[in-house]
Amino acid sequence: MATPINRTSPTAADFSIVTVIGIADGGADFDVVTSTAKLWTLEIDNTLNAIPVYVKLWWLPVASVVVGSTAPDSQYVGPASTKQTYTFSAGPVMGNGGAMARVTWACVLEPGTTGSTPPTASVDVRLLYQSLA
Repeated sequence: MATPINRTSPTAADFSIVTVIGIADGGADFDVVTSTAKLWTLEIDNTLNAIPVYVKLWWLPVASVVVGSTAPDSQYVGPASTKQTYTFSAGPVMGNGGAMARVTWACVLEPGTTGSTPPTASVDVRLLYQSLA
């Protein structure tokens, strides 16, 4: 399981960048957001894999997610041997509308709910989000 590095901007305190280095186990990794937030950028560094990967996001605590069974709230492809950046002009709101948002992610080889096979090499993921609370 990868360990996220969370950095808050010194000039825009409501913006944070989470860098997850080395997602390679296909299992759900832990929650990163502690308040309702808006996702602005998602970067998938899949340069070490010769096939595409899929980063799946759930607005649920990690204990509530079963990779391969729980339908993701959103998913993004990381093309083979490349770095892919997704930028959102209005950012999807992360969280279930409650006072505390939870974001769980996994990186697998298959899209959709049933995908659960981990990539052969690690994948780095970065999320830029804005706290709305």
